[in-house]
Amino acid sequence: MEREERLFFCRKCKNRQFDPNQGIVCNLTHKRADFEKECGHYILDEAVVAMEEKAVEEGRMVREISVSEEVLERLRLHQSVGYALLGGCVAMLVSAALWAIISVALNFQIGYMAIGVGLLVGFTVRYFGIGLELKFGIIGGVFAFLGCLLGNFFSYVGISAGQLQQSFFSVLQLVDWEVAKSMMIETFSVIDVLFYGIAIYEGFRFSFVPVTQELVGELGSGENSELPLRYKLRLPLAMASLVLVVLLGVFF
Repeated sequence: MEREERLFFCRKCKNRQFDPNQGIVCNLTHKRADFEKECGHYILDEAVVAMEEKAVEEGRMVREISVSEEVLERLRLHQSVGYALLGGCVAMLVSAALWAIISVALNFQIGYMAIGVGLLVGFTVRYFGIGLELKFGIIGGVFAFLGCLLGNFFSYVGISAGQLQQSFFSVLQLVDWEVAKSMMIETFSVIDVLFYGIAIYEGFRFSFVPVTQELVGELGSGENSELPLRYKLRLPLAMASLVLVVLLGVFF
């Protein structure tokens, strides 16, 4: 039995799972199906059947995607750890700055801003890295964690600058790093652990590019595989982001 024939059953099985490196796999074995005539673990997913029936009634095509090795290879051609690191770094700095700006405006340290940091970092790493592999999730998780630390630190500096009626960077230059470290440890609470954990999870989870039918359809084939237009903007967006970060450092 060929893989396409097995996928006919796997797509409708409750035990299905999507693996970015293998496509649809069994949730019990975490491997591709290898049965010949029938699968002993097959459980029909009524929700999928109902969706298909509804689609037929409405005259629509059911949008399903079978991820073959060829498709995955075409997607891997465009993965970039360098772009992922660049995007994660910029997102970390921007999200930390936004955290500080909001905290200074309210004159209050806002712990749940960490959730926004995780989202921004995760989606940015996804866009720039176009990653399918574990290392992209790790990049997103690490930058999300660093973004939370910087957000907290920038907030304390910003609030102190407001109280001293000085600029942010003038206070930053006077920071005693040992004192700052002690202050952040002392003010760290149990709820912060929760928010940081959510941020790290988001940074990891959302750093992988979703393999959709639209994305596969927009890609070329084989060696002629080309990026969709939106991903070709990675370089100019990265350059513009770096310029923005430099300008913020110069003027603020």
